[in-house]
Amino acid sequence: MIKKHLVNILNAQNWLNHVRRYLLGKVSARLILWVFVLFLGYQLQDKTTYSHFLTFMLASQLISGVINAGMPAAILRFGVINQKEEPDQVSAQGVWGISLTIGVIASACLFLIYLFIGATTLRFPLEMGAITCLFSFLLAQEANCMSIFQLKSRSDLYEKYYILLSIFVLLIIILLYFWGWDNRVFQATLFYVIAVLITLIWATYYAYKLVGLPNIRKWKEPLAYALPLLPHLLGMYFLTSADFFLIKYLLGEQTSSIYGFAYQATSVISMFTMAVVTYLTPVIYESLQNRDVVSLQSISKKISMISGIVLMISFIGIFAFYMIVYYFLNQYIDSIPLVCILAPSFVFHFIYAVAGIPAMFYGKTGLFSLVSLIVAGCNMLGNYITIPIWGVYGAACINVASYALLSMGHVYLMRKTSDLKISFKHPYTLAAVSVSIGLILGFIVK
Repeated sequence: MIKKHLVNILNAQNWLNHVRRYLLGKVSARLILWVFVLFLGYQLQDKTTYSHFLTFMLASQLISGVINAGMPAAILRFGVINQKEEPDQVSAQGVWGISLTIGVIASACLFLIYLFIGATTLRFPLEMGAITCLFSFLLAQEANCMSIFQLKSRSDLYEKYYILLSIFVLLIIILLYFWGWDNRVFQATLFYVIAVLITLIWATYYAYKLVGLPNIRKWKEPLAYALPLLPHLLGMYFLTSADFFLIKYLLGEQTSSIYGFAYQATSVISMFTMAVVTYLTPVIYESLQNRDVVSLQSISKKISMISGIVLMISFIGIFAFYMIVYYFLNQYIDSIPLVCILAPSFVFHFIYAVAGIPAMFYGKTGLFSLVSLIVAGCNMLGNYITIPIWGVYGAACINVASYALLSMGHVYLMRKTSDLKISFKHPYTLAAVSVSIGLILGFIVK
């Protein structure tokens, strides 16, 4: 009995250490990126040049998601299925090699298209276009290396990568602050890309040590798995962005800035949920591969506990946000009711992210994308109906309802694709209680 208790304690400490590392890595990188973006905004007096940098950041993230769609997930999936790295089966290094090949070709083609269209037409300087294509490729390969670290349970390397990147970016900020760089946005952007490149070389070395040299011997299966995830990315883009642009169009810049501020503030909670999902994904994959019912039951208990933690973090975040806005950012006081509505819904976010893991393991990526597209369509229709009537509060409620629907869709898909079940009874109870309290708080504060 004592031995079993000690084993449970050690297991709990093990997964908590992994989650802590994934979380610390992401938080450090996100914070230093925010500092860098704010620093450039402060230093660059010309709004046009600053908009070039913001365009570079947003375009790079979007392009990297497209050219690398599904490949990090494919690395995890095929890496677990072919742990012995049989040469006649798809392996992690095989998917990695295909992603590298596609990334190089796609980035080069995008740059040629950019040259053909012309910098004048797009109102984006040639050098910024070139570095955007390069950075998109680097971001795609960064995602691949992080998936390899996940696959091999090397959360320590995952954490070190983002901490090293944060240190390099911090050094760049100090260098730009003391060195006369004449507010040239390309120069600052180039330094940032070089920092990512140096850190990525380090990560690629360790990825090679873990899985070996990338190859492209088997390419049909990874592409058949990954390409159907492109509609999922499109659906999630609309799900997370359509409400903001519709508010901006219907209600104006000022109202959209209030809603955008509230949405970005609550998205901090997602760093915790995604750190947990980053750890759980390969663990659930291995349990499904080995048909380990006992392990899945243990995971179900962890999911229930984590849902409770997400609930607590949500309401602690609401209180902290209220204090910060009330005393320091009074111009955003109208965002407090929105945060009360949006923050508790992250329990639904967590359920959706976990429930989708079995479908991804069994290769049902087309159905996975279909669920996302249907929910994105419902979200856009709901926003179109409610925003003219209830304004930003209608958009916030539709956002919560959309993630509830998304989670239910993926739980249903999980039931249909896997005979090994993960229980979400307690998480849904917590989610319902959390959202109800949030709505009441939002109504009171409003």
